[in-house]
Amino acid sequence: ICATSTVFTLRLPDTSTTTVTLPRYRCGMVCTGEDPRGEMDAIVESMNGRLAWAGGELRMRAGAKASAAFAIDSTWFMQGVKGGELDTAPVIQAAQAVQRDQRINRVSGQCVDPDQRYQMLPFPAVEDAVLIAAKGERATEVAYPAVTHIAHAQHLASMAIREAQAGLRLDVVCGLQALGAEVLDVCALDLARYGFSAKAFEV
Repeated sequence: ICATSTVFTLRLPDTSTTTVTLPRYRCGMVCTGEDPRGEMDAIVESMNGRLAWAGGELRMRAGAKASAAFAIDSTWFMQGVKGGELDTAPVIQAAQAVQRDQRINRVSGQCVDPDQRYQMLPFPAVEDAVLIAAKGERATEVAYPAVTHIAHAQHLASMAIREAQAGLRLDVVCGLQALGAEVLDVCALDLARYGFSAKAFEV
């Protein structure tokens, strides 16, 4: 995924745009080993990826829409049992994982510039004009220490804006069908009651 040749729209400081062709993601940094977790986080961040440790296994994936590994419908849901009695808690609960004030629509920040002695320098900000007009500006600043091209930094910023608008989280109680689900898997949820038809969720 990271090596896929991709055409990026590059926003310039004067607000004009141009295009540049690069690998979809690229990471450039020096790892000293002094802060292994921080260094790994920076590497994963440079590909808008996910990192998880579960069941004695480290899993990682790059930021790209994944095919569903399995489909879920209401037949998966089951009431839990506590002390020999059926649990009265709901089998499905929905919540917004992203708070309203964190649903950003403008991102500015810094990335590494190889042409300027690899200093951390600002990149032209990325924003969603439609969201700003509807909700008002909600800005944030970021730093990408492993990103060495403005186009990649702006691409990551635009994805941060999109992901901030899609914070729906479901907690569900499932039967044995869910035993095969692994962290970072993508599933397709069919649930007509909530208007979900093959809606993608990440475990």
